[in-house]
Amino acid sequence: MRYQVLRYRMGIASMIALTLFVCCGQTAPQTCAQPQPAPSKAPEIVGFTLLAGVAVGTIILIEVHHSHHTVKGCVFTAAQNGLEVLNNADQKTYTLVGVTPNIKVGDIVSLHGSKAKQKKNSTGDQTFVVEKINKDYGPCKVPTVTPPAPTTP
Repeated sequence: MRYQVLRYRMGIASMIALTLFVCCGQTAPQTCAQPQPAPSKAPEIVGFTLLAGVAVGTIILIEVHHSHHTVKGCVFTAAQNGLEVLNNADQKTYTLVGVTPNIKVGDIVSLHGSKAKQKKNSTGDQTFVVEKINKDYGPCKVPTVTPPAPTTP
């Protein structure tokens, strides 16, 4: 987890350094006495294009980083796994572990944390490690689990 945070911060620092490098470049001193040709607009266009690319890249990086660490959906209990949430974004069910004491069954919540990696070719629900509750949106329709019907001999 700390590695991801460090990697994220290094990415932001790199983007800021690149932006400062592109926008705050110095010009060379004019020591020649020969007449200079009219300045071209090409360096300005390249500079603005690079700046726009850096801005778009930063926005995409932040959005991708945010979406991988947030789950929003309806919380319910499962017979074997405890608390689970049905994510609105990808319609997947995640088993909740971590900081879960304040999570209420039957509420729509936005949770911050990380998706635990699954083993290759494993089946079942994914696990979401909860770090904090971002927001509680109130009640939702809880999926019901019907118990098996009793069999008669």
